[in-house]
Amino acid sequence: MHPILASLGPLHLYSYGLLVGIGIVAAIQLLRMLAKKSGLGPDTIVDLALVTIAAGFAGARLFYVIQFWDHFRISPLGVLKIWEGGLVLYGGLAGGLLGFFMFVRAKRL
Repeated sequence: MHPILASLGPLHLYSYGLLVGIGIVAAIQLLRMLAKKSGLGPDTIVDLALVTIAAGFAGARLFYVIQFWDHFRISPLGVLKIWEGGLVLYGGLAGGLLGFFMFVRAKRL
């Protein structure tokens, strides 16, 4: 797989990011279809998905920062540079589950 699919000046389209985006859109569309069958509103499901995805990315980054704290202690603004890489699967899973359960509890679903 090619890491960079296309470039326009300093902007790059990375294959990993494109595939993550396609997966997110496909998952939200599938959830919307299933929501109609289960009696939940599609908007509620989309909100749940967006909260879960955002919490997952935040958790993934947080675990990466914790893992490489010595680097980020010296350069704290590097925490915000997600485009330079640095997401951890376990952190994403933990953050996504936490976001999911908090949303479900807050909305009493």
